[in-house]
Order: sequence, then C-alpha cells, then structure tokens
Amino acid sequence: MDFAQDDLMTLSYPQRQLIVVESDEAVEVVRGEPAEDAESNWAMEVGTAALGAAGIAGAVASAAVDLWKARERADSEELPFLVVTNSQADSLSFPNGHPRPNVVYAGDPGVAGDYYPVSSFHRFLFEGKVAEALRLLRSLGATEIAIEYLEGFNRGAGVDLSLSAPAGAGVEVGGGVAQTSEASSSAKTTMLLSPTMPAQIPKDLIWFSQELLWQEVANARLESGLRAFTIDVNYTEDFGINANLKAKIAKVGLEAGGTFTEYQHTVWKLSGTFAEQLSPGATSA
Repeated sequence: MDFAQDDLMTLSYPQRQLIVVESDEAVEVVRGEPAEDAESNWAMEVGTAALGAAGIAGAVASAAVDLWKARERADSEELPFLVVTNSQADSLSFPNGHPRPNVVYAGDPGVAGDYYPVSSFHRFLFEGKVAEALRLLRSLGATEIAIEYLEGFNRGAGVDLSLSAPAGAGVEVGGGVAQTSEASSSAKTTMLLSPTMPAQIPKDLIWFSQELLWQEVANARLESGLRAFTIDVNYTEDFGINANLKAKIAKVGLEAGGTFTEYQHTVWKLSGTFAEQLSPGATSA
C-alpha cells in the first residue's frame, strides 16, 4: 500500500488500478507514522485516544487506526493499492454515492480517472462497451438495432439499453426477454430509430480502435453504403478483478463496495439495418 501523489494519472494503469479513498486528516496521520511501528504500540495508543475523543477528532483517529491496520495487512497479503485523499478524489470520477471510506475502487482501463467499486467493476465496464457499440451504430445511421444475448452477462447484469440513446432522438425500445425461447438462452431487445444526421464515426470512442470488425462495419457504411450489419460485443478480459482479489480485500479488512460480480466471458450480438445515406448537412423529413 502506498499513498497517491497529486499526479496520479501520470502513473501507468497497473500502478494506479486500485485505490482506496480516505479523509485528508486520517491520511496525514498515517503518513507521518513509520510503517515498522508495532501495532501494539502506535495503533493501540491512537485507538484508545479515538474511544475517548469526541466529534471530528474521534472520527479522524478511528479512520487512521483502520487505515494503519489495512496498510499492515495489505503488505502481508501483497495487495497493491494507492490511498487517495478526499481532496485528490475530487479530480476523479465515481458512480453516484461514491467514493466511500474503506472501499476498494478499480480504475477504468480505457478512461483515465474513472473508478468503480471492485464489486461492480465488470458490470460497469461491459455496460460501457455495449453503450459504445450502440452509439457507434446510431451515429452511422442505424434505423433498427437488435441486441441479442448469447453468453455471459445477461440484461440483469446491469445494461439498461434505454440509456444508450439520447432523449428526443426518435428512439423506440421494444422486444425484451419475452422473446426468449426454451431452445435458446438468448434474449433479444430491439431499438427502432429515426436518424437525422449524416453517418459519422464519433471521435471519442474508447473500444473502437481495438475492434477490427467494428471498424470494417463503419468503413463499409461510410464508403460503400452498407445497409445491414452484424457485430459482436465481446468481453474477454478480467483485468485482475477476480475472486482472488476479492479474498485479499476481505482479509485486509476493506470492502468491495457491494455484492461482487464475477467476471464472465460475454458475447452479445448486435444486428440491424442502416438508413439510406444522408448528404452532409441534410436532415431527414
């Protein structure tokens, strides 16, 4: 366990992948204490002071004790994480209601500064990849997108398809799990859209540069007027966020931030049709 510097984002992803956010005051106390001090000495003295203290001082002392103990256990369990102060965390992005003390967060490998509770890391990451694929297809002028679950995370794992299209975009979402048959584990949802802009590739995509088939669909649409498409959204990497890490976090006395979602190799199929190409600057009737 180390303490983060203000230039956190200059570190490589493995160095800043895992963080814990604690109060500035508690971090200041622990950083000033030599790591080799015995728990029976410093930690017990501070713990006793915490029990007798009141208000803010008591809370800071208690948090410092917890952080100090976590540091000792993290070293023994070889659990590498950075301690980030609340002030430093202001420049990072977390889900609503976060960050919380004693919770371990994992960084998004594609978006520097975005952090998720370890418990829901895979759900957030996969949801983001599906949303990007949908955004790409919408931007290319899709009029219908069928989203079919083939294996791995199903819709219950956390993907709200209705959030992938902005309000007022002429989007209807239909289908759903009711179309699932006993002969197949797949569930299909259909999005119906009314494009109003010329086909284009958004410039701020994260996964697109690594997805050769997505790129070919996009090029075929822009260069050859592709009218129908099928692409897969694959999720094939656990990024070290697994049951082994969950066990280490528990041993250290920290939290994963909720019910842990295990990594699953996941494949969703997106298929559908594109509208006729709009001329640059034109809008549909």
